[in-house]
Amino acid sequence: MNALKLKPVVTCSVCCSASLRAGVPEIVWVRSNVRRFQGKTFPVWRCQDCGSIHAAREIDLDACYQDYPLAASSRPGWKLRLLYRNQLRRLRAAGLRRDMRLLDYGCGSGSFVAYLRKRGYRGAVGYDPFHPELSSHTILWPAFDMVLAQDVIEHGVNVVGSMRDLTRLLVPGGVLIIGTPDAAAIDLAAPEPFVHALHQPFHRKILSLRALLVLGYRNGLALERLYRTMYVNTRIPFLNERFMAHYVRCSDDTLDAAFDPVQPSNRRLWTWRSVFLALFGSFFSRHTDVTAVFRRPVGPIAPGQPRS
Repeated sequence: MNALKLKPVVTCSVCCSASLRAGVPEIVWVRSNVRRFQGKTFPVWRCQDCGSIHAAREIDLDACYQDYPLAASSRPGWKLRLLYRNQLRRLRAAGLRRDMRLLDYGCGSGSFVAYLRKRGYRGAVGYDPFHPELSSHTILWPAFDMVLAQDVIEHGVNVVGSMRDLTRLLVPGGVLIIGTPDAAAIDLAAPEPFVHALHQPFHRKILSLRALLVLGYRNGLALERLYRTMYVNTRIPFLNERFMAHYVRCSDDTLDAAFDPVQPSNRRLWTWRSVFLALFGSFFSRHTDVTAVFRRPVGPIAPGQPRS
């Protein structure tokens, strides 16, 4: 593990802490899990107060997202549709109805929105600042009954502002659902098993679960439900977090490998470990991702004000 010292005083933009209890933090260099940046490493550091992880080097975000592997087709295959079904199940549990207005914030190509609308959720719309056809701010008005931010806030440099903006998109009583990695579940002393959660250089600020809940509280939100695993971790054979990680590791261990055609000639896939993880991998999640379901109160409440 390569290490480099930061400046003597470092301020965490999440919790605004400038006093790091263990002194000057170390920068840990983490390899990218995207083929375009294969062989390159990027520096990250952890705030010792709130536990959030920060990317330590500025990048050109617009250039970075060219040919992004998750910018999938708007016509998902059967595997992605099954994962979307699991995500929809969570939205329904949070109160989603077909007459509601839902915003998928950071929707990529809009494939999940298309999936929802095909199933009768006509009030579903998508916004993504990096998609030329979905980046208009007119999409963000009027307010929404439900806002989904799946794998979004960790991509921004200002998570505090993002949380505030997402809250403002809700009608009173509306629901905000945030799916994001949990920095507290990532071991920077041994980062290799966590390169997909770290997802460098795209993840700029990874919140700890504690920091996420505090930000929700400061915006007057009430936590209604917490999932300690991501929606892609299902009990459907082959569609779980651990098997997917094993599958890409049998190739070049990049995110791109998940979207490549299946290669039956790859002998690393034909093992008992592959079979075991395909069938039972959902029970062995590393819990590196969480989904928090927040609700905005019906009555007015000042940000940071405790509820009675």
